[in-house]
Amino acid sequence: FSSIPPVPEREDYEGEWRYTVIDGSSARIDAVYTPIVYDLVFFVDDVKYAEAKVTAEDFSSIPPVPEREDYEGEWRYTFIDGHSARIDAVYTPIVYDLVFFVDDVKYAEMEASAEDFSSIPPVPEREDYEGEWRYTVIDGCSARIDAVYTPKEYKIRYLADGEVIARTTASAESDVIIPEVPEKEGYKGEWQYSVCGDAVDVEAVYRPAYYDLVFFVDDVKYAEKRVDSDEDFDLPEVPAKKGFEGEWAYTVIDGCSARIDAVYKPAKKFKLTFYVDGEKYAECEVADENDRDGIPEVPKKEDFAGEWRFEKTGECSADMIATYTPKEYRLSFYVDGEKYAEAIVTSEHDKDVIPKVPRKKGFTGEWIYEDSDDDNVIVTAVYTAK
Repeated sequence: FSSIPPVPEREDYEGEWRYTVIDGSSARIDAVYTPIVYDLVFFVDDVKYAEAKVTAEDFSSIPPVPEREDYEGEWRYTFIDGHSARIDAVYTPIVYDLVFFVDDVKYAEMEASAEDFSSIPPVPEREDYEGEWRYTVIDGCSARIDAVYTPKEYKIRYLADGEVIARTTASAESDVIIPEVPEKEGYKGEWQYSVCGDAVDVEAVYRPAYYDLVFFVDDVKYAEKRVDSDEDFDLPEVPAKKGFEGEWAYTVIDGCSARIDAVYKPAKKFKLTFYVDGEKYAECEVADENDRDGIPEVPKKEDFAGEWRFEKTGECSADMIATYTPKEYRLSFYVDGEKYAEAIVTSEHDKDVIPKVPRKKGFTGEWIYEDSDDDNVIVTAVYTAK
């Protein structure tokens, strides 16, 4: 019987030949298949979860994959031998379509899984409030996320001269009764806030209610006046001194008193009138014709150096004429990284001394000038293929 063919294989079944004798010397032989019974052991996170015996015709005893929030699960088979298998629960993160709202207005949207929520945008900040995202799942793979704000609660201390005079708690949505600033004779007080986390110190800060001003001229008392610190007040005129201009200079002696001295400087009387290209440009007064402090700069003109030319027009006046001289530039020409030539040019005549770009077969060349703030300019030959 060694030449009898093997029973054709059928997945998940065991086959054998069944004989039916037709007559004494003939037989019909039929392939008969029986379902294989598999021994299955189920694992979740490498811990045995269940076991079952099943055939290809009956999978009813296979347990469902345990649910896990934000993941989809399935069984993965690993055959140990022909009739035994290890089956592990494999979980894949669900990718959600997230839409973020702030005050019911769409703020952002993105895709993310439960394993990658680090890229979720932070809740927009709101002064005096703490914010967090609240999720509303719309369907299995979509979620609406709203910014929810809760008022911060602050612990408040009121201090005056280093002593705590009151304590309270408050939030942006609660009513706060602010105590009066303790009175201090000769001073006006107001509260000044400093915040550190959820702690707030409110400290009384005092400033003088009035100032006693004493005016001196040439170190001799000239006048005195008491003024309110919150009101505008007029100072007396500085006594005139021929040939000088005077102004008051303050010296604070203590918090509520100040000494104010008359300070004199020579009166400006020499008038300068400035002209640029024949047009009046500016005018000013100086102490004398040699005083150049505070006069305007000569307007810049490209490729020219400018200076003022003094022309006296009267005993106490002069014109300042802007005169321009062409700047000289030293040009260094480079071809293929090697110095090719040098030239000194000015803005008025430079065409004749600039060399032509050396020819290069198959290319057109031009000089490219580098910007420079000084008198030395680098010029490089740049070639373009024809």
